Amino acid sequence: MPSAVRVGQHRVRYLETDAQGIAFNMWYLGWCDEAYADYLEALGLDYDVLLARGYDVHVVHAELDWSSALRARDLADLSVTCEGVGTTSFTVRTDITCEGRAVASVRVVYVGVDVSGTPVPVPADLRERLLD
Repeated sequence: MPSAVRVGQHRVRYLETDAQGIAFNMWYLGWCDEAYADYLEALGLDYDVLLARGYDVHVVHAELDWSSALRARDLADLSVTCEGVGTTSFTVRTDITCEGRAVASVRVVYVGVDVSGTPVPVPADLRERLLD
């Protein structure tokens, strides 16, 4: 499996917390979506370039496992790695930590599609970079 790429940090905003004072679960997928775009950039591919070539992705599966909570003003570190590439899909894992403690692991399966939404093979340059 390729090594993880640290893609950045996210400071939890007060508006992202719930009545319990912890980061509400839906925000994690949004953070991971941003991390995916940053991951592509770190791999030398720009998401907008893929879009201009007629290639996009749809999320077809997501799973989140929490180890601990984030609270307002916590600074979360996000690292992304590719866990596998199929013909038209690939799985990306985002690990979220805070001050060295594990917070969450998020797995997202993306299926590549063309502009009509029809599944298409993962482009060779993307496949190569994901597996590097």
